[in-house]
Amino acid sequence: MQKNLKKKFILMTKKVTIPNIILSGPPGSGKTSGIFCLARKIFENDFQKHVLCLNTSDDRGVEVIREKIKIFCQKKLKNENLRKKLVILDEADFMTITAQEALRRIMEIFSDQVRFALICNFPSKIIGPIQSRCAILRFKKIKETFLLNRLIFILNSEGIFFDISGLEAIIFLTNGDIRQTLNISQNIVKTYGNLTQKAFKKFCSLSNSTIYLEFFLSFFNNNIYFSQELLFD
Repeated sequence: MQKNLKKKFILMTKKVTIPNIILSGPPGSGKTSGIFCLARKIFENDFQKHVLCLNTSDDRGVEVIREKIKIFCQKKLKNENLRKKLVILDEADFMTITAQEALRRIMEIFSDQVRFALICNFPSKIIGPIQSRCAILRFKKIKETFLLNRLIFILNSEGIFFDISGLEAIIFLTNGDIRQTLNISQNIVKTYGNLTQKAFKKFCSLSNSTIYLEFFLSFFNNNIYFSQELLFD
């Protein structure tokens, strides 16, 4: 996590409170993990009772605001005056405008009892009245050196054989997305028992995708620019 964000998370932990916040940034940059760790630290054993978590790419309409969020906000809990409840909305930029307007009204009505954390890739898709009620925390793409060192640490801890070429190819492919990096690494290790350049090539060939095949051929031939065109075209 970025140093400036880490300081803010530590401060919220010390104050035992979370304001209304928008966590924005590219996929796999630690937004969801960050807010969940913070919420579990603050609410501890009361997490299940005090925190509502929804993925709004699945429940994106106004119905989820009325049927789930409003009911959760209305529910009275013991010691509610000590710690406000928290609603975590993942992929909030998928919500319809109508749903966001309904959410804004809920935020106003229950401002004394409930806080909201909206996770998104594109904060510009969140309506202005909600943005004005939230602190915006901007996550950056995770650096490749951090991902490489993290992968090496995990693989050494698990006693899994690897080579640097294989790790670099995965990191380049996932473009700083730590979730994708770990998922692909896990799938390769589960299939081949190691994480080497050879295993990565076999993994790409199993995808039956000419894009993947062209990618690793150009990558291992040091044609970096062509690899980037394949990934981001």
